[in-house]
Amino acid sequence: SLRSVLLSRASRMFDIEKVRFFEEGPSGTVAVPQAKDPRVGFRQVLFINGQHMGGSGVLSLRSFQLPAYLPFFLHQDHSRPKRVLVLAFGMGITTGAIAGQNSQSVTCVELVPEVLKANRFFTHYNHNVLANPKVKVYIEDARNFLLATRQKFDIVVLDATHPRSGDSWMLYTQECYQLVKRVLAPGGTVAQWVPINMLEFQHYLSIIHTFGSVFPHLTLWQPPGSNSTALVGTSGPTRID
Repeated sequence: SLRSVLLSRASRMFDIEKVRFFEEGPSGTVAVPQAKDPRVGFRQVLFINGQHMGGSGVLSLRSFQLPAYLPFFLHQDHSRPKRVLVLAFGMGITTGAIAGQNSQSVTCVELVPEVLKANRFFTHYNHNVLANPKVKVYIEDARNFLLATRQKFDIVVLDATHPRSGDSWMLYTQECYQLVKRVLAPGGTVAQWVPINMLEFQHYLSIIHTFGSVFPHLTLWQPPGSNSTALVGTSGPTRID
């Protein structure tokens, strides 16, 4: 069965104790295995369509918090709360960190509704973000949302799954970045989570160059010891206080 195949794959990566959540839907298959962790006892891990998305380990949490914090730090205007758009929910780590910043409203777009059902296993790590009144989630394809929305956002964060995934590679394209630029308010910032693992170096560089073709004022960040990075594009030359 699909569940057995996924568990076998997860077991090659982690010391799995049990599967706490598994559900198949028209847009994806979501699983949350619980793995042993010698430091804290256990960790929750998220798989979407058989692809490891992240977990509650420290390095994973840092990786998804970084693209949430940086756009606020690097935005030109620190005087007012920001309207934020997050493309993809995942474990909710990025969205939860954004909701805790100086944000006025947080709009999140997620393609796979089963991901939201799995959220209950990550509420301790994402500040129970779905209960936050400033957060609104749309079940929608991110590109369709970008094409249809008339809203403007001060910050856009692309928290898509791994670019190797069949449902996410198009969120790393020039066409998608151009749609993001269209919904950015003047002076806005945009951040993109970019993994290093399971990605050929030339493909990694291609993502950076593609992002830079639309957002030429960019910086690249990496948490110490992490296997992922964050790209941040600003409307003008980046100035760090």
